[in-house]
Amino acid sequence: MRTSQPVRMEDISKLLSFEPSLKFLVQQTEDGFAVTSEAFNADKSYLFKIQKGLKGQLLGELREQYVNNIAFGELEPSISFTNKKAVYLSARGNENIELRITNVPKIKVIISKIYESNLLTATRYGYYPVDRRTRGEGEEDDYYYYEDESDNRLTFGDIIYEKEIETRLLPKYGASRLFTFNIEDRLPDFKGIYHIKVRSTTDYWLSDSRFISKSDIGLVAKEGKDKMLVFANSIRTAEPINGVNIIVYGNNNQVLGMGTSNADGVAEVQYSRKEFAGFRPAMVIAKSNDDFNYLPFNNTKVNTSRFEVGGKRSNVTGLDAYIYAERDIYRPGEKVNFSVIIRDRQWKSPGELPVKLKFLLPNGKELKKFPQDIERTGLAGRIGGHSSVGHHRHLLAGSVYLERCAAGQPEFQDRRICSRPH
Repeated sequence: MRTSQPVRMEDISKLLSFEPSLKFLVQQTEDGFAVTSEAFNADKSYLFKIQKGLKGQLLGELREQYVNNIAFGELEPSISFTNKKAVYLSARGNENIELRITNVPKIKVIISKIYESNLLTATRYGYYPVDRRTRGEGEEDDYYYYEDESDNRLTFGDIIYEKEIETRLLPKYGASRLFTFNIEDRLPDFKGIYHIKVRSTTDYWLSDSRFISKSDIGLVAKEGKDKMLVFANSIRTAEPINGVNIIVYGNNNQVLGMGTSNADGVAEVQYSRKEFAGFRPAMVIAKSNDDFNYLPFNNTKVNTSRFEVGGKRSNVTGLDAYIYAERDIYRPGEKVNFSVIIRDRQWKSPGELPVKLKFLLPNGKELKKFPQDIERTGLAGRIGGHSSVGHHRHLLAGSVYLERCAAGQPEFQDRRICSRPH
């Protein structure tokens, strides 16, 4: 059910009813709420009622009773993973993969192992396991994936697990089913990730597949000019992992550099830049004696356009200023209480120091400029107190800025905290 605003879920079940009556559950969604029940019968129709008085989170209220007939049809068979983008599966968790299976009584699960040296190619161009189709009565044995089956056929991995499972035997998770990924790896000596494919045993075109990296090594990589910092932490505990071997691969699948994580879980990998596109870093491999994980750059990069990544700017005073207010939003006419903290490059208080503070309007014009003394603690204002400046009642709406300038020195600014009167 879609609503014009989020609804209050307290006692919402008392306002909903079906004829004929049945037990049901109500779950909140982004644009309303969903009603689910195991007692729904596709061959029956139901009268659905919402009593007046249903309240919204934005103070809205349903003024009239809502009544509608609901009929179910035969849903089209389908198989899909609930989260298509997720790749990483904690090796110390429940190891469950959520599947949405509709009107498919029996499925076949095919799991392959993709080897380390083939990861870049497989993730870019896809992996398609050779799957033997289930033979029906009177049918000849054949393959539905047609390709050369000679011994010279190139493959990125090998099938290590195949099993047919009745859908009703899979545990339920809401409207989905759970497949537990606790299979035995028949190739434990070869490092790599997994590819899982789930299809219908009869209608083999009903299928879905994805890559799975089963590991407890969480990876974050930061690329520099001629080196890369790789952070390795446990996915389950977030603790740094020591002694993880790190390998950086380029777009041409060549090794660019190697390193090992220290006690802080950080590995510094040095490599020399080459003027060829193939030598751009494309993937990080992390492995230990009993674990393996990978980090491909083509779909895991973080867009930094919305972050301040310009770095720290130094100034002639050698001081840093941090300005903070009680909150970010003020009404015209309210008083803004703020504090200023001053530190030198060794993170020590510079002692008593006169400074100037400027209060700027949204259009950049100066509203007020006043002196302030920094105490021995490096805090502007009296100990236990704060400085303040009043907003004019007719102040221009928008973001206003408070800047700190060193008295007698070229001005430097701190705009990390700004007040926005609205």
